[in-house]
Amino acid sequence: MTNNSRGLAKEMCEVIDNLDRAITSMHAGATGLAGLRIVRDDMMNRLSRCAGIHQMEGPSPGDTFNPNKHHAVALFKRPPPLPSSSSSVNIGSGGGGIVVEQVERPGFLFKDNTLLRPAYVVVSMPSITTKEQLKC
Repeated sequence: MTNNSRGLAKEMCEVIDNLDRAITSMHAGATGLAGLRIVRDDMMNRLSRCAGIHQMEGPSPGDTFNPNKHHAVALFKRPPPLPSSSSSVNIGSGGGGIVVEQVERPGFLFKDNTLLRPAYVVVSMPSITTKEQLKC
């Protein structure tokens, strides 16, 4: 794919983002909501069929952050886990590492699964409060 084609493909991802924002901002049953969904679905179908571009599956909140597929736009620290009666420490989803909390914009791939645009995500990481947690 040429640089011009890749640039156009990235611009089309922005159009999809704008359609998604418009759909999200409308309340159920609003005039035009069904039409916006049809336009968005039609654009995705055409991008897939004509250019081999498709929306990346996931991530979902709770998934482990993957720097090869995700772009962190914000980071916050999770509070340390509450002490429990068991000897194991439950750090929460993601096994205590950096975890996706919210997806701001989906990622897009070419048909050969080459990354066009990473998913833009808000992530969290555990607050490090002990020497033992620091070793992880």
